Amino acid sequence: MIRKTIGPDENAALYSIGRAWLLGDIATRTEAISRLVDDHGLNKASAGDLLQAFQAMIKGERFTRSVSASTADFLVRQIADDDGLSAAKAALSAIEQHIIYYESVQPSKMHLLRSTVAKLEEWLSGQGVSQDVEATGTSAADAFDIGQHYLAEDVQEIVLSDVPETEKARLIRTRLGQGAFRSNLLKIWRNACAVTGCQINAVLRASHIKPWRDCENNNERLDPDNGLILSANLDTLFDRGLISFSDTGQMLIARNVSELDRKSLGLGKTLTIRPSQRQKLYLRYHREKYGFG
Repeated sequence: MIRKTIGPDENAALYSIGRAWLLGDIATRTEAISRLVDDHGLNKASAGDLLQAFQAMIKGERFTRSVSASTADFLVRQIADDDGLSAAKAALSAIEQHIIYYESVQPSKMHLLRSTVAKLEEWLSGQGVSQDVEATGTSAADAFDIGQHYLAEDVQEIVLSDVPETEKARLIRTRLGQGAFRSNLLKIWRNACAVTGCQINAVLRASHIKPWRDCENNNERLDPDNGLILSANLDTLFDRGLISFSDTGQMLIARNVSELDRKSLGLGKTLTIRPSQRQKLYLRYHREKYGFG
């Protein structure tokens, strides 16, 4: 039986499959629709409409076929987690444009979706408030805030740089963990987290080993050997220097991470693929930067 109700599981599938399609990991829109239909029980028309809406949100453009308030809420929050506040605000703009369009052609008003947009705007405003803290004793929550702060600074630096517009776009996609950099890393790490083997695309991050702002040039920033595919929690820990890896791939853990946190986060594993010679050079830089002996 084909389900038409879009619940939490379907929303998660839409985001994961839609993102894989937009990143090129799924070759065509037709294939993406087929996965939503065959694997998750959506009907074909709904799957196509939802993918079109998701694509428009990523671009910040108006879409015409409506989505539920719960789907809009889920997608915006996931986009914020993966791509940052600016991308989430673009998605909100797409939803607002959709509301204006829909209410211009239909007699009914989209009260629930409008209410959801207002709540998301308030939530995003709160997410935008972050402060730098001392690196010593940094908590996971503090680490996320610092990472978002640095991300915004790095993107702004790219925007203001003198490089050609096409190069700016490529660099921004790389800094946000998208584009060719992410695709190349996924190929190297077999579409899975380099530590846990997790294959849920929505939680995988393309993480630089030698931090973006420390790279000497754009070649280092775009070098796939200067990257790991990590699940979201490991990405944050690695980015803030709370974990690193030896030349053999063994995870190294900062002293200020408690035993309780080590156990709860499942830390201490080894990279699933032994590092190459070039990866070892970047890993050595990371260890030295964050004080791992």
